[in-house]
Amino acid sequence: MVKIKKTAGTFLLTFTIIIAVFSISYAPLSSNNRKQTDYQGRFDNVLNLSFTPDSNKDIATTIFSDKGAWHGYSTPDDPEYSGGFSGPLIMDLNGRWLSKNFSQLHLKDSKGIINLSSAKRIIHYYPGKIVQKYKHGTLIITQTLIFINNRTAAFKTEISTLIDQKQEIDIFLTGSLMPEIDSKIEVVENRIIVKINKRGRRVVQRTIPEFKNIKTSDSGRQYSTGIKKVKIYKNSPFSFITIQQHFLETDEKYLQKIDFERELVKNADRWNNYFSLYFSGETKYKHKERFNRLAAKAIITLISNWRSPAKDLLHGGTFPSISYQGFYGFWSWDSWKHAVAYSGFAPEIAKTNILSIFDYQDRYGMVSDCIFTDKKRNNRRNSKPPLAAWSVWKVYEATHDKIFLKKILPKLDRYHNWWYTYRDHDKDGLCEYGSTDGTRIAAAWESGMDNAVRFDNLKIVKNSKRAWSFAQESVDLNSYLYADKIYLALMHDLLNEGKKAEKLRLQAKELKSKILLKMFNKEKRYFFDISIDTEKQILIYGPEGWIPLWAKIATFKEAEPVKQIILNRNKFNTLIPFPTLAADDPKFTPEKGYWRGPVWLDQAYFGIKGLRNYGFNKEADLLTLKFLNNAEGLLSNVPIHENYHPITGKRLNAANFSWSAAHILMMLKME
Repeated sequence: MVKIKKTAGTFLLTFTIIIAVFSISYAPLSSNNRKQTDYQGRFDNVLNLSFTPDSNKDIATTIFSDKGAWHGYSTPDDPEYSGGFSGPLIMDLNGRWLSKNFSQLHLKDSKGIINLSSAKRIIHYYPGKIVQKYKHGTLIITQTLIFINNRTAAFKTEISTLIDQKQEIDIFLTGSLMPEIDSKIEVVENRIIVKINKRGRRVVQRTIPEFKNIKTSDSGRQYSTGIKKVKIYKNSPFSFITIQQHFLETDEKYLQKIDFERELVKNADRWNNYFSLYFSGETKYKHKERFNRLAAKAIITLISNWRSPAKDLLHGGTFPSISYQGFYGFWSWDSWKHAVAYSGFAPEIAKTNILSIFDYQDRYGMVSDCIFTDKKRNNRRNSKPPLAAWSVWKVYEATHDKIFLKKILPKLDRYHNWWYTYRDHDKDGLCEYGSTDGTRIAAAWESGMDNAVRFDNLKIVKNSKRAWSFAQESVDLNSYLYADKIYLALMHDLLNEGKKAEKLRLQAKELKSKILLKMFNKEKRYFFDISIDTEKQILIYGPEGWIPLWAKIATFKEAEPVKQIILNRNKFNTLIPFPTLAADDPKFTPEKGYWRGPVWLDQAYFGIKGLRNYGFNKEADLLTLKFLNNAEGLLSNVPIHENYHPITGKRLNAANFSWSAAHILMMLKME
């Protein structure tokens, strides 16, 4: 019998494992009528998945997930855990590895244990699918992992021989819980179940032929099961399916059976469709395969971070990063950026990203900063910059879905008006970032630029019972609100609401005049925030100063000098262009400063798009390529990061970051 390694553990979710084993090999569906390009096969290993967790919280790595599932996997880099997949990683309010390999394959023949750790292994991480192959002596083992639905992953193990003679082997599966997981393995009628809290999780295990005699040991911390004397032939491999399902709620249903070969075809069709949609339009750098592979990496990053509805999350959405414990929820302006990117390859996911945030819009019109599976944790202390109308309009351009537009437009109107009701302290038509609880930190969060230098030492002023503002009118906020008015007017025109559209355009014209008059500094050749108390400009060079170009507020008279500031190597034209603080500022500290120097991809995109809006395409191309070629690891198989060091190009902060991936997709298509 195989010796089971001893481990133990803790967690706050419920996880159930189904192991279904089939001796029947299903014939693949005919593809004669399918003429899709095989993008799935083309974009092999654009990310490196090799990883074995040391602890259950060790998630700072690339993780494979799909279909909006709340669990994921990597491929073991520790030979001791060969024969299966690292995980599953279980997600809810945080991420926890259930096991280093909860369904580890072991083989035994007449000579004894077959040591897969010494076998030759080849790993292929295709978009939406992992295939790993082991060769040990005359045996070939192939394991293929895909997601079947938003709660179910399945992997097929196929064992064959290279010789003509029959081989007879024993097959075992073992699994053990991570030491920190405070649960135990239960066996009910050949089902393996891990219950991690009392709220329920269950799953069915069926085996054909059945892996009976499931045994637990170490007080339920480990299990083993197997089937003996399996006959393997050269042209008749033995195969079985392992199904793992993660349920977050008690009323979710088991998957009773699957047709794995049919699911493989559906998986390929879906992923090829993502890429077909993305590459169908004009893409400036499409002739360069390294940039196509980067686009594939960005799409994989978004899909791996995509979560389906669960508990208090009523629509699906996207984590900022699956690889960082603090990002297991949906953030509002992140979601709107994600939706713009999704609209180019998965428009239905784009819609749910927007709807998920507006599910928690309050009666005043405010949109929460972030939302979670437990709504008690939703952050209502602040909102986020108003990019929702831009996002909705981009989704409409991709789908022409007027039903969606009609559903969301009243919510967008209420959100837009909320800013002027609760974030315009002196009622002059220029808004400020603020908070609902009077704290400075929440007001900084509302800007999205948490520790930006322009907010240093700012006081906060009370507007009303539930509303406080920074004593500073921000140029980016008011530029976003200008764009908001333009997009809302377009939507009202489409829905035959011309009077509302005309009113919004008049308001936009007035706001544009105020921004140009009060916020552009002719001497400094840049846009700046304004102090409410002194009405003087806050002379800090940050990305907020190029947002008027993205919003098309500037005339050419203002856009030209802003372009020159952007191209200045002492300010924003660094190795990785568009730092979030000018490089010659005394407080420029990209090594430590979250928004005090690192290059964030959203702000870089707004700068590039702003240049393109005024015909500065040569400069936009130069800066785009400078970023793409100099950002560490971007064109290799390492993950896309939250931000980058503007001087060295080094990757910074969270890996597998969604809005970075989203804006890369926009940059490559010049969206």
